[in-house]
Amino acid sequence: MAPTLPQLDNSEYAIGWIAALPHERAAAEAMLDKEHSPTRHKHTNDDNIYSLGSINSPNREHNVVIASLPPGRYRPTPAATAASQMLSSFPAVKFGLMVGIGGGIPSDDNDIRLGDVVAMYKDYPLMAKPRKGPAYVFQGVDCSECDYAKEVECEERPDQNPYIHYGTIASGNVVIKDARKRDSISKNCLCFETEAASLINDFPCLAIRGICDYSDTHKNDQWQRYAAATAAAYAKELLQVTNAAGIKSTPEACEVIDKRVQEIKSMVKDIIFDKKQQDMFKWLSPLNQSARHFESRKKRIKDTGTWLLSDPKFLNWSSKIAESQILCCYGDAGAGKTILSSLVIDKLQDFVAQESKIGLGYIYCDYRDQKEQTIENILGAVLKQLLEALPEIPEAGLKIYGERANQGRPLSSTDVVDLLCIACAQFSKVCVCLDALDEIGNLWSLLDQLRSSPSSIQIFITGRHHVQGIIHEYFREERSISIEAHESDIRRFIEHEIGGDNDLEPDAMDETLRKDILMKAVDSAKGVFV
Repeated sequence: MAPTLPQLDNSEYAIGWIAALPHERAAAEAMLDKEHSPTRHKHTNDDNIYSLGSINSPNREHNVVIASLPPGRYRPTPAATAASQMLSSFPAVKFGLMVGIGGGIPSDDNDIRLGDVVAMYKDYPLMAKPRKGPAYVFQGVDCSECDYAKEVECEERPDQNPYIHYGTIASGNVVIKDARKRDSISKNCLCFETEAASLINDFPCLAIRGICDYSDTHKNDQWQRYAAATAAAYAKELLQVTNAAGIKSTPEACEVIDKRVQEIKSMVKDIIFDKKQQDMFKWLSPLNQSARHFESRKKRIKDTGTWLLSDPKFLNWSSKIAESQILCCYGDAGAGKTILSSLVIDKLQDFVAQESKIGLGYIYCDYRDQKEQTIENILGAVLKQLLEALPEIPEAGLKIYGERANQGRPLSSTDVVDLLCIACAQFSKVCVCLDALDEIGNLWSLLDQLRSSPSSIQIFITGRHHVQGIIHEYFREERSISIEAHESDIRRFIEHEIGGDNDLEPDAMDETLRKDILMKAVDSAKGVFV
């Protein structure tokens, strides 16, 4: 009477061994130190064929479940399905071994020969030291039509033991049978195989491959059984030196996969959200003001314009208890209004960095861009900056965009008002800077929109003197500051241009001439830089 095989519960198996081909399964079964009785139950959707058993380790046995694919199925998708089904029936599996055959990639750096083993990591025990140099062993096919001038001779090894190589295994759904193609796509890989691609990224799994051919036109199945056996033997040696007690504390593969699935779902959600967000930003406005602000700031000379930041009207406007919603700075052409705007924007950005509940949007108006700088595009650009500062776009804003996008409708003035209300509600205060308002084609419409904006918006405006009366019609409580180039700013500007960092020939004039030019330039400036 045959001895009764041990019968273990499915929850007692910690190692999942996946074998795609029949001879890979046979080699795996031959490695078991003890066979177990077949499982008493499988998940209803589990089509795998299982062999159960154990392999000895230093302190206790590793219980191993060997899963093989249904006949006729191999390559990435069935292998991933087999792993998934195995976990549905054996949920306590900690990690997997994908053990089988592969096509070698011989090179001068890697002495890979038939029957050798390739493992995908470098931190496992060596059965022998890897060799370098030419790597061919006869594959067992008719070479009568081959060019013997291209035959590669390799140094004879001292014994017939397989060598173990550690590095990258290339995995895909195409069997490589061409040496030129093999060499062109190998990129420091050691072998090719067709099952592990869909497993490694999600399933805690080590790929182990016995070399059965060289991925060239001589590919055949003569070495497959031997290669499957050497790979299985290495897998067994690996388990024999692996502490089974330590594996017990390892997270279950299901847990690892669930975590990765959640991470992937989160990534996909973020990608979809980012795409929708970017589409919404394009819908809001084609204007991108950050480059214009960078250019304006680059022209600004250090320590110029600071008088504006200390002006009582600016201090009051930028405070938490501002007396007026609007601060207007009027000046002639060349007085430096745009440069001062860049200074104000930088100052407000400092406020934003200190207080995340402050929103900031800005626009540099330009009469040359009147075709693009429509009222909707200007305010849409402000909206875009406000929404970009938020951790996520409010659902109400996405709803408006979604409805308009489905209808193929552009941003309207009504949408602007609604979206401004939604955006401003996310901040304690919102600052909007509009430079060169005199260069807007339809100023009245813009002012009308601004007057309808939420009261939490603090508006900073620059423009020439002739627009002051128009702005005052819409905002009677506006505060204003007259802009002109201060003597100290003009002096710093000229010193920067003559003999300073911006001077291409700083030694072209002596100090007396430089001072004389500086004094005359300052005296003749009359409140403007140009």
